[in-house]
Amino acid sequence: MALYVHPRSWTTGVGRELWLAARNRLEQQGFSSVTLWVLERNLRAIGFYSAAGFTMDAGSVKDIDVAGTTLREVRMVRAS
Repeated sequence: MALYVHPRSWTTGVGRELWLAARNRLEQQGFSSVTLWVLERNLRAIGFYSAAGFTMDAGSVKDIDVAGTTLREVRMVRAS
């Protein structure tokens, strides 16, 4: 459902390496775009994905329930 890098590994390049490996696999399999959902208040993640070339998919939001708490996610997309 979700993948997070441990805070001790933030700003070390681990997240970028994970993303590049995933992007390479997607391209090898013929995909030309990728979509993900991110918590709308997770500004650090949104910044990371924006730096990786993702943009907000305007109007695409959804609410999810996590342990009885409703959280809102926004969709981001990246084309090759």
